[in-house]
Amino acid sequence: MFTCRSDSCFSSAYGLVTGGLGRWESSELRSVSRSLSVGLLASLLACSPDSAPTPGEWRLAFADLDKGRIATCRVDGSHMRYITPDSLFTQQPSADSTGHIVIFAATRSDNPQGASALYAVHSDGSELELLTYAPFHIYEVAAGPDGSMALFVGRYADSHMPRVYRYRKGEPGFTAVLGAERIPLDLAMPPTGANFLFHDDSGGDTMWVGTVAGGLPIPIYNFPFSQCSFSPDGLSLVTVDRGAHNTLALFEFSDWSVDTLVAPGAAGATLADPAFHPAGGRACFVRQEVDGERDRVAVVDLNSLDINLLPAVVARPSRPVWVR
Repeated sequence: MFTCRSDSCFSSAYGLVTGGLGRWESSELRSVSRSLSVGLLASLLACSPDSAPTPGEWRLAFADLDKGRIATCRVDGSHMRYITPDSLFTQQPSADSTGHIVIFAATRSDNPQGASALYAVHSDGSELELLTYAPFHIYEVAAGPDGSMALFVGRYADSHMPRVYRYRKGEPGFTAVLGAERIPLDLAMPPTGANFLFHDDSGGDTMWVGTVAGGLPIPIYNFPFSQCSFSPDGLSLVTVDRGAHNTLALFEFSDWSVDTLVAPGAAGATLADPAFHPAGGRACFVRQEVDGERDRVAVVDLNSLDINLLPAVVARPSRPVWVR
């Protein structure tokens, strides 16, 4: 398997910007015990469950898989409301870096069987917009930094090979940027919006990097990851580490290190769908419970490793993202 460990190789293969948004000290993380179990914080945010979020307040948005709608709530689980209509069966939400625009996949009853469409909506539920139809099922969506572009994974009904496609405002329809030479899963886009990271599901544990402009992908590292999200400076990933019993982990590109953040806790529970906070320092994810229990959205502080496990507001939340 190909493994690239040098900084120069990484820089030439990836070209991520370091940005000026700042980042926490990873040494602080390494000094904290990694054996934390998920639990409720001793105290949640002091707010009335019925009080509306303040302007600019960061909230969570997620797909309710049972209702097929996207909901938002405060980081303590209060003030939940749906922002997509019940006429659309929605999934795979992804937010831009400002948190104002959510791009998602949806299916309508008047579409051909197996067809999907890409939509955008503001985080308050206003300005719902059809971006493009797709004559296939959309499996994953990754919104670009400013919401004017998105990547998505789609597969035609008569093919077992998914591809990565690009939607860009002002361009007609959509464009394939990764062909059938790989089976792409777990898309993640860095703050530059020029590249994307993915896992090849055809075998092995290699990280691959493709370009939004299209072209052959480049393998950069061997790591058994799935479902990841970039830090705001593009230097780290919060990801699910499949090689460590599906723990939530922080992957550092600077030295290729992996630090465990959260263990699943209860026997049979799994962690999924992590998303970095756009300002850094926090990440949200889903704790998928054992049979008979409701799945839960959670937030982890990446400095203290404190966990805020939200109330089970819906039975099957999926793909939480940060909005405001």
